[in-house]
Amino acid sequence: MKIFFIILLNILIIFSCTSAQNAESDIYFKINDSIFAKSDDIAFYDTLNHTIQFKPEKRMTIESLNIPVNGLSFSVFVNREKIFDGKFFSPESSYSCDCIVLFRINPSVLYLNLGYPDEKFFTGTDKRNDHRIIETLVSRKVPLK
Repeated sequence: MKIFFIILLNILIIFSCTSAQNAESDIYFKINDSIFAKSDDIAFYDTLNHTIQFKPEKRMTIESLNIPVNGLSFSVFVNREKIFDGKFFSPESSYSCDCIVLFRINPSVLYLNLGYPDEKFFTGTDKRNDHRIIETLVSRKVPLK
């Protein structure tokens, strides 16, 4: 935090400036560098089953996603720091994937899976419950299981 002192007519005024990196954290799901969802859009995150339930007002956005058979890439950030990359996938796809995959269970619930069609295809590090994500969800008062 930077503190600035200004003396104006013999009155000391103190301004405190917090950089964006030290400001309150938030989570961002990005598709093609555009924010798809953030913590305010999440109604619930199940850390055991890795399901995300979005608020009803986010359903239209989820339903409108055009997911190609080879997946739609996304990234998860906490502030400006990328935590992991993944792909939205359709369960009907014949393609395989070695990253974290998001499936729509219903219009408001998404499941974060390791690899597709199953975990044996996954080659990365499991960051679905990365401490930065969990700490940010807790600070933003998103219910967790």
